[in-house]
Amino acid sequence: MIPLELLVGFLGDSWKHPKIRRAGWAALTAALADFAILAAFWAPAAWSRHQLEKAIDANRSARLEAARTLQTAEAYSRLSRLAGVLEAKWNTPATQAGLVESVTRSASRHRLKVLSQDFDVKSLPEGGTAFEQNLSLSGDYPCLREFLDGLEDLPTLTLVRQARLEREGTGAIQVRAVLELWTYQKTPGGA
Repeated sequence: MIPLELLVGFLGDSWKHPKIRRAGWAALTAALADFAILAAFWAPAAWSRHQLEKAIDANRSARLEAARTLQTAEAYSRLSRLAGVLEAKWNTPATQAGLVESVTRSASRHRLKVLSQDFDVKSLPEGGTAFEQNLSLSGDYPCLREFLDGLEDLPTLTLVRQARLEREGTGAIQVRAVLELWTYQKTPGGA
C-alpha cells in the first residue's frame, strides 16, 4: 500500500501541471453539471414517479377494500335472507299426512314413481321435532335430480340425510333411489 502522505504529495505535485489542472477543473465542472441535472430534473421526476406509484397503490387498495366490503355486504344480505327462509321453514307446522302428500306430489310432478314410504316422528334433544321419512323412488336420473333440487321449494325444512342410488336394468338411465328425508319443525311453544 502507498502511504497516505506520499499519495497526497503526488496529487499536490500533479495538480501543479497545467494540463492536469485543466482536466481536473473539467471533471469538476462535469460533475457539478451532472449534479445540477440530477437536482433539477431527475430528482423531481423520481419524486413525481414515487408519488404517482403511492397514489396508484392507494387507489388499488381502496378499490380492493371496496370490492371486499361489497362482497361482505352481499354475503350478509344473502345469508340474512337464507336465515329468514330457514326460520320460516323451521316455524312452519308439519303433519305426517301433509308431508307425505307434498313429497308424493313433488315426485309425481317430476315423473318419479313412489315405490314405498315409511314414517317416524322423533323429538330432538335441542328442542323441536324431526319427521323421518324413508322413501323409495324409481325414475330417470335427471328427474331425480330435479326432485332433490325441488325439496328446497317445500314450505317445510326438509333435508336429505341419506341417499342410495341403484341402476335399474342394463344401460338405462333409470335409477332406484332410497332416500332418508328428515323434516324439522319447531315444537309449538318451544324455543
